[in-house]
Amino acid sequence: TNVLRQGSAYDANVSALLFNLNNKGNKYFVNGGAKMSYLRGEETNTGYSYSLRFGKQSGSFNWSYNQVYADNKFDPSDMGFFTNNNFLDQRIGLGYNIFKPSKWYNEWQSWFSASYSRRVNPGDYQNLEIETGSYIRFKNLWSAELNVNYSAKGNDFYEARNGQVYKAPEAYQFGLFINPNRAKAYNFGGNIRFREQQLFKGKSYHYYLFQNYRLNDKVAFGLDLYFNPSYNYVNWATMQGAQSIFSKYDRRTVENSFDAKYTFTNLMGVAIVLRHYWSDRRNKEFYLLKPDGNLTDYQGTTPTGTDRNYNVFNIDLIYTWQFAPGSTLTLSYKDAAETYQTYYMERYNRNLSGILSAPQNNSLSVKV
Repeated sequence: TNVLRQGSAYDANVSALLFNLNNKGNKYFVNGGAKMSYLRGEETNTGYSYSLRFGKQSGSFNWSYNQVYADNKFDPSDMGFFTNNNFLDQRIGLGYNIFKPSKWYNEWQSWFSASYSRRVNPGDYQNLEIETGSYIRFKNLWSAELNVNYSAKGNDFYEARNGQVYKAPEAYQFGLFINPNRAKAYNFGGNIRFREQQLFKGKSYHYYLFQNYRLNDKVAFGLDLYFNPSYNYVNWATMQGAQSIFSKYDRRTVENSFDAKYTFTNLMGVAIVLRHYWSDRRNKEFYLLKPDGNLTDYQGTTPTGTDRNYNVFNIDLIYTWQFAPGSTLTLSYKDAAETYQTYYMERYNRNLSGILSAPQNNSLSVKV
């Protein structure tokens, strides 16, 4: 893609060559790509990136190796969303699958993976992650997944916001996921996850529950409930001049949504979604990030305005009509409200009533 701008603003070119190859029996594969970004303005910068992945993809036992590289000048942001460059990531994966049904399950999958990341310039270590898990689908078409993840101590070059490295603590996570037979008129499922950050023994819990009810061929409802409390977690909080200040904090995140769908015909339907998202953060202790990347007690004036209380409430009403093969009309009405405070508001009902009385933004869009 090319982006040409008038005046002194820079011009950009981002080019890529991708490939995907399989052997005749689709047992083995190799894919990847090479990319280049070229920015021309007051200065000219040329950056490069590549990805390579190969392995065995069929049969009971499979494996893969993946490598992704981007130098510190690669910048494809004129093509789309871009986070960061200057990394070399590598990953190995192993898996074992049982596809022959037994008396009580239809399939069983297990896996192990390890990921290792370094910067390119300079070649500093970033992180190491190890994950293992297992998935099983039962005879009644319910399924369950259990996974375990370990993150070793790492060097985080982005959390501090001022270019300093932060010595990220090691952490581990457990997760249990339950999914129902979604062909049933009423079905429910969810997951439970637990993560512990070794610094200050920070703990985070994730609880998710969903329910779906299909009244008939035309009417269906859904309800999703999510709750994520975290205690004694540590992350960046604010800047005091050039100093990066971290905090130990408690945080709660709640996200609830309700949806209803009505199908007029197999080509026409309407859906409505109501969603409330609430997240807060209450800072308890503050720490100064030292030049070596570790934290020490902050001796300065206690930062103010660093607590967070954020609410969003959305209503989406969407009408779709496929009036010809490959041609769809979408009419969408959106109502949104958003509030943000720098203080702690404890009760959920106060947050819900506050966001419902907040100023609203309304939009109407038509897409063909």
